[in-house]
Amino acid sequence: MQAIIDNPRRCLATGFALALLLLLLSLLAGDTDRLGLAAFLVRLLHVLAAMIWVGFVFFVNFVQLVALKDADETARGVLHSAIVPRVAQWFRHASTVTVLSGLLLLLLAGYLLPSLIYGSTVFISPAKALVLWVAVLGGLAMWMFVHMYIWPNMQVVLGLRPGDCQRKDAGARPHHPVRSAQFAHLPAGGAGDDCGRPPLLTWRAVPATTPAPTTPSLPPPGWANQTATSRRCWRPPPRARIS
Repeated sequence: MQAIIDNPRRCLATGFALALLLLLLSLLAGDTDRLGLAAFLVRLLHVLAAMIWVGFVFFVNFVQLVALKDADETARGVLHSAIVPRVAQWFRHASTVTVLSGLLLLLLAGYLLPSLIYGSTVFISPAKALVLWVAVLGGLAMWMFVHMYIWPNMQVVLGLRPGDCQRKDAGARPHHPVRSAQFAHLPAGGAGDDCGRPPLLTWRAVPATTPAPTTPSLPPPGWANQTATSRRCWRPPPRARIS
């Protein structure tokens, strides 16, 4: 147990193993909707990656930049060699996983190319769609900002690649870019979490004792205008057998 606690990677692997064990037990306990399970797992990955991304944004703003500002040259060199590269690595990879899992979640929720998953369109109100896609564009913009502006300047500062004095000075004092990222994370993340939540897939089995209809089954009135959840829950009753 002590060997697991002493190593952060072992702690993380143990946590994932326990989560997989609980998931396996839940799968063995009853019937599982594969599409709903896939959407749940992708959403879990998306939320975890976003937590790490936003967490490092706050860490850089409230801890790392303050420490670099107050430190002398010797301490600043130690921070640049021991802390900043690791923070930048987690920061970049967490942003990439967040964006990729978010795009996959849009597919599984039916908000992006719904005909590929469900064979029909998924209803979403215009106001909700507007907020959702603004949040998606905001997330993509922040991801591009990290990989095309912040990280290239940080590479120059850390000596990972050559650069001119202007880029080095911009990377050594990244207050404005990182503060802009902090400013944009909260509205984009909140809107995306509220609007990007995949509908619950609650398939209902038809009891065997249900009386067979005498006329062909049609969807209930107003079915085309219902939400995605209620549309997916509806199934036609079984037809009568001809003996």
